[in-house]
Amino acid sequence: MPESVQCKNCGYLSALDRRDEYPNIIDVDFKTRTEGKVPTYEYGVGTGYTLLIPIYKDGPICFRLVCDMMQDGRDAKSSEDFLRIINTERHCGMFVQWQQGFSPREHMEMDMQSRLLADQQVWQAEQAKLADSRHAESMKIATDSAKTAMRGAYLGAGAAIVSTLLAALLAALFVNQPPPVINVQLPREIPTVTPTGSDADPAK
Repeated sequence: MPESVQCKNCGYLSALDRRDEYPNIIDVDFKTRTEGKVPTYEYGVGTGYTLLIPIYKDGPICFRLVCDMMQDGRDAKSSEDFLRIINTERHCGMFVQWQQGFSPREHMEMDMQSRLLADQQVWQAEQAKLADSRHAESMKIATDSAKTAMRGAYLGAGAAIVSTLLAALLAALFVNQPPPVINVQLPREIPTVTPTGSDADPAK
């Protein structure tokens, strides 16, 4: 539920200026806010008689039309009524602290800029948080990739070492093994061939 506030402290507290043919919305001054004394002006100047007429037409109104002060304002027949209405405790989510010298429209513009700035700050904080999350995820992926690459390098180096050791071991086995012995059976005597027939020696 919105906080409890009083309209006398709000920048949207306004009234209709009866001095114009078409009454404009104007800011309620400090004396009216604090003492309920509605300023007056002289009516009928130059006609021979003048009257002091309240500047504000009817009672106080809300520039943002958030609360029903218009209905209450119709009963503001005196300064006491005006003061009672603007001192009434109300729950309002559009309250903006009154700054003297600024019109209700200017209060609204400042409030909108303030709300926009607050929303922008929230958005920037969310974007920064999202960027941090993305950076952390990127770092995790990079770290995992580096670990995978390192693991592959270790495996490759291990395989190379094992291959080298096996090659060295096989080479050592072949170098240290004595040459094979080949046994060849040769005849003890050369056999004599005896000629026969026509090949015999005629001298014999």
